[in-house]
Amino acid sequence: MIPTIALDSHHSIFGLVTQITPVPEGAFTEVTVRVIENMKGEHPGETITIRMDGDLLADPLPNAPRFQPLEYVFVFLGEQDVNGYYPIWGGINGKYSIMIEDFAITSDGQRVTTLDKLRALFE
Repeated sequence: MIPTIALDSHHSIFGLVTQITPVPEGAFTEVTVRVIENMKGEHPGETITIRMDGDLLADPLPNAPRFQPLEYVFVFLGEQDVNGYYPIWGGINGKYSIMIEDFAITSDGQRVTTLDKLRALFE
């Protein structure tokens, strides 16, 4: 599954979550990620903004990736939309938390790998 998500994604990055901002209406949340390493695709600037449905802080949707401030992440992303946002590609399988020793795990704990194995998908 992960090789397919990597192949089909438009962008894949390793980065640091710097901000999580729910929109006042609660319709979506903006997640800002500082790009540390770009694996696939081109994007302007040092950060990207991911747009997630719902309020990730107060009431996250079931089976949606979870983000924490100052969390290191590896994300598979779709194309940037007209508003400048990037969608997560692959749902909950499109985001990995990077832990100590480069250990990587999805938000639901169902997929475990390493940062090096994720990087190898693009070599």
